[in-house]
Amino acid sequence: MKQGVESVFMRTDIKQAFIFFLVCQLISLQNMAQGDIPVGSWRYHVSYSQADALTAGSNTLFVKGPNSLFYIGFEEQVPIGLTKLDGLYAQNFNVFQFDQSKKTLVLAYPDGTLDLVTESNIRNIPTIRQNTLILDKSIQKIRTLVGKAYLSAGFGFAILDLQTRVFEDAFLNIGPEGVPLSVMDILPLEDLWLVASPLGVFKGNPENNLRDFRNWTPIQGPPNLGFIGLEMLNGVIFALADNGQIYQFIDDELDWLIGTEGVKDLKIQEERLYFSTTEGIFQLQANGSFTLVENLSDVVFNDFVIRQDQLYLASPNEGIDFPTNNNSIAAAGPKSNQNIKFSDSEIFAVPVMVMPNGQAIASNVAFSSQFKAGLWTEIEAPENVTSTAQFQNRTYFGTLEHGLWRRDGNSIEQIVLPGLNSSFTVADLTVDLQGQLWIAILDGQGRMFKITPSGEISSVPITGLQRPRKILVDLANNLWIVQASGTNNLRVFNEQSGLNRTFGINPNQGNLPSSQTLDIDMDKNGQLWIGTTQGPAYFLNASFIDNTNQVNAVIPLTQNRPLLGDQSITAVKVAPDNSKWLGTQSQGLWQISEDGSGEIHHFTFQNSPLPDNSIRSLALQIQTGELFVRTATAALSYRGSSIQAFERLKDLKIYPNPVRPDFNGLLSLEGLTDFSDLKIANSSGRVVFSLVVRGGKAVWDLRDQSGNKVVQGVYWVYVLDREGRERVAGKFLVM
Repeated sequence: MKQGVESVFMRTDIKQAFIFFLVCQLISLQNMAQGDIPVGSWRYHVSYSQADALTAGSNTLFVKGPNSLFYIGFEEQVPIGLTKLDGLYAQNFNVFQFDQSKKTLVLAYPDGTLDLVTESNIRNIPTIRQNTLILDKSIQKIRTLVGKAYLSAGFGFAILDLQTRVFEDAFLNIGPEGVPLSVMDILPLEDLWLVASPLGVFKGNPENNLRDFRNWTPIQGPPNLGFIGLEMLNGVIFALADNGQIYQFIDDELDWLIGTEGVKDLKIQEERLYFSTTEGIFQLQANGSFTLVENLSDVVFNDFVIRQDQLYLASPNEGIDFPTNNNSIAAAGPKSNQNIKFSDSEIFAVPVMVMPNGQAIASNVAFSSQFKAGLWTEIEAPENVTSTAQFQNRTYFGTLEHGLWRRDGNSIEQIVLPGLNSSFTVADLTVDLQGQLWIAILDGQGRMFKITPSGEISSVPITGLQRPRKILVDLANNLWIVQASGTNNLRVFNEQSGLNRTFGINPNQGNLPSSQTLDIDMDKNGQLWIGTTQGPAYFLNASFIDNTNQVNAVIPLTQNRPLLGDQSITAVKVAPDNSKWLGTQSQGLWQISEDGSGEIHHFTFQNSPLPDNSIRSLALQIQTGELFVRTATAALSYRGSSIQAFERLKDLKIYPNPVRPDFNGLLSLEGLTDFSDLKIANSSGRVVFSLVVRGGKAVWDLRDQSGNKVVQGVYWVYVLDREGRERVAGKFLVM
């Protein structure tokens, strides 16, 4: 693997400089190939299937997706992904360009931040982001020439020296009368600089002060026509207009090349000029003639690169497409990761997420994947899955506008629900304590559907129900329903008892901090934890609520103030140790103590690998403690310190064992029961650590009760279960 990666990136003899970058990649790939990652660590789950732009050097092709980046070598063709874990600033960069002379990949993000990816490291350039005088910081195109990056931007354009990483110059307010000019492309020639903009093409002489707007003059062309691209071939300049037409620069005017319609891009490849349309790839000559070189009328693609007469296409659902041999390549990851779902001990990446307002956001890639042993594999499923459930040893899939489906082995069939055609949207699926499958249809018809263990399908009327989005079953078999519409959108329902009630901000009728509930989860104490637009709350003894009793939410406090009271709690997930994970709209991810009074973790874009601070959903694999987080731009996971409790004490798994002198992590002890009493003693019998366990695993930082690092020696682990039976559970060595 080392040889393949080393030869892919830039093909250089400077191997020592590449060691750091290579080690990061190998660690990333190894983590993806393992079933578990260490407690307290992260890994990304990026979908690399959707490619929307390409850039290349002489040996390496870089592939941009909506929130992804990977690269391959033209010879080895081994795809390798890059994420924030590898050093990227974030995941959602806008544009990129590779400079062959400095072997540097330049990435630009929406806030103006730049990443320079080189053979040895990734350097962040925050200059534009930190400049308070620049309001529109968006970078629209990057052109690299002789070790310099020309950044076309909303504020004008700027020039960055890739060697020194210092901005040479910036050109602001160069539009007519000194107003800001949004530059879409810049073509810097020896005696003439051209910029393409929504106001047309402007020219300037580099001998003059081009920071002065008066030294820029418009080139005569069609009125009210903007331009997005510029290229020169054999001294002839061509401009691509935003209406998809190509214009030629003749006698200081722009003349349309008759026959060019629907052009998507215009680029130089190996000293030849090409453009693409829905029909295929065309080569453009300096005299204005053009010929079709690759017919792609039946192929959908977003961008192209030509190297050594080989065509590479950016595919909207297959990564890199090779039309000559009908092959495709993408880096390892789920086919789509719009949402991560947990169902019957399995983790799925599905292409559709139903938002709190009921809007369904679908990925361009409509396929689903399953996570096993650290790897994602595409599964047999219908397109545009929203939710999954295991029922009667079969997998059921809810979809966007394609109804309900069932997979039995290799057979997939659509399930007909009474009174509905096949085009309805399923928002959620869940199985209750009686083994019945409940189906939430995202409409306003005041009912849900259920399938009994015998296979009977029925419509269950629920008075007042509006667009059910999520279903949760409590210990009394009540269905807690989060609705997508209106206020007081938290409902509890029980078909047998007749319970049907909503909760909002009114006293005794919920007394929630907000009338809008975004997410819910049930903890081990029977408390229903509720995420609202004004912070979290919980109902005590939620399973005992009926149609008449007074219900007032408890607001968790920290420092005598409501916990996260000013935040929208978009996702709630209870960990096996009964701590709570709270995802927020704008402040990242929190883990709080069992009663909500203390903070355990607070992860943000600034202090963790989170790609942004907007959390959309959480899914927890309780067998491993791995929390899957879907943010606004990407999916990743964090290995927590607790797992599902075992029913009875098992042979304890202690790792690492032995503990080596250079180990600085957490010792893990796995195989425990809930509320077991754990004690660790040294060889003299003195207890150095004790803990009442919640969940099936405990972790220890190898410090005694005084906070001192334990010394070398053999340590014994004793466990007292809930019945008070004590036994030696194991031992380990600290070296």
